[in-house]
Amino acid sequence: MLSRKRVIVIVALVLLMVVGIVLYFTLGGWNPFGGGRVAATVNGEAILVKTLDARMDGLIAQNPALFDTSQGGVEEASVRRSILDSMIDNLLLEQEAAREGISISDQEVQEQVEQRAETYPDRESFEKDLANNGYTMDFFESQIRAGMLVDALMQKKVPDDSVTEAEIQAYYDENIQSFTDGEGVERPLEEVESSVRSILLTRKRATERAGMTASLRAKAKIEILDPQILNYEKASEETSTDEILTDEPSADETPTDEVPTDEVPTTEEAQ
Repeated sequence: MLSRKRVIVIVALVLLMVVGIVLYFTLGGWNPFGGGRVAATVNGEAILVKTLDARMDGLIAQNPALFDTSQGGVEEASVRRSILDSMIDNLLLEQEAAREGISISDQEVQEQVEQRAETYPDRESFEKDLANNGYTMDFFESQIRAGMLVDALMQKKVPDDSVTEAEIQAYYDENIQSFTDGEGVERPLEEVESSVRSILLTRKRATERAGMTASLRAKAKIEILDPQILNYEKASEETSTDEILTDEPSADETPTDEVPTDEVPTTEEAQ
């Protein structure tokens, strides 16, 4: 029978092994509790590499020439970072929506999915288009839910009645040339008021979203773990450092205040 002391030692060793394994996978960007590798964490919530990959696959499918650097395309890792930043911003807003008590039901998500599907000849065409853009149905539904959460948050912060009649009139007066019929005749305000209100609401909500995102980022704990992005940024930093060192003048090139000898007038020339 094991002594109490030996049992304590064994338990301690097992705990150390578990902690070590968790740290190994976590620091390596792996989610030890399932889901796969982690691209970033936002206040402890993970954005998975596979989710980022799905967004990248969709972008590549829609714009295959975007990453052709031989034709002036952009670095894939640079776009990957931009997409990840967008995902981080969205997650911050989703977290804020949760704090505000906002939620989206499965039924609401399905209604939105069905509305999108109805724009296709049939369900098969809809699902085929999703697949061609690198999206699974589960991923598409998660993106729908996220978008609805953020929209609901913005609607709560900037309600429909936040646009005043004075603002509508001012916008109409300043942009009256934009409100004409097919013959170039100006349309009266009452005919375009709903359009103007929609434009102003969109602007206000975009401003609110940008400000809220910046504020949430400033307070958030964000950690980037995606290997491709980290390697790209490390290489870019090293390249920038090398360029700075290369651009520094050598000792032979260091300018002096001395005037070249052949340009100094002689005593006779001065006279």
